[in-house]
Amino acid sequence: MPALVTSGHEEDGLVIVGRVRRAVGLTGEVEAELYLRDVDHLLATGEVTVGDKTRLVRSLRPGKTNGLYVLRLAGCGDRPAAEELNGADLKMARTDLPPAPESRYHQFELVGFSVTLPNGSCLGEVSGIMETGANDVYAVRRDDGTEVLIPAIKDVITRIDTAGRVITIEPMPGLLD
Repeated sequence: MPALVTSGHEEDGLVIVGRVRRAVGLTGEVEAELYLRDVDHLLATGEVTVGDKTRLVRSLRPGKTNGLYVLRLAGCGDRPAAEELNGADLKMARTDLPPAPESRYHQFELVGFSVTLPNGSCLGEVSGIMETGANDVYAVRRDDGTEVLIPAIKDVITRIDTAGRVITIEPMPGLLD
């Protein structure tokens, strides 16, 4: 069950798609971790919201560290302006995200879904999603406050009902012990 947006959550129609890590150089560029699987979509869409300002994305290139990208944003023309963005979330309008193909989901969409067992009993609610490389893992918070980790693999996830916001699982032996 791969996701297109690998982290973040939605607030007021905006989805967190990255986070500024630090200023780069003297011309206002920032290094950011991006949660989009297709980072070129950020350029195609053309804008992100940083703090309370919507800014055009002027350029985007891979950073020196794997998984980080260097962005040039409109209105950020020098190092002090870039440093003001350190730690800021990068957000996009939900309507600007690429549509998820059938059987794929944006991770933020699954947070809050109820997780049920085949007999209909509720195990808990998805509180977060982790990437392990091989597959995603859903963190499910139980009513008693404990958490169980559910691998997002076909043998375990039997159904995702987006309309009803329910994920049905078939736990492997020992998964819930």
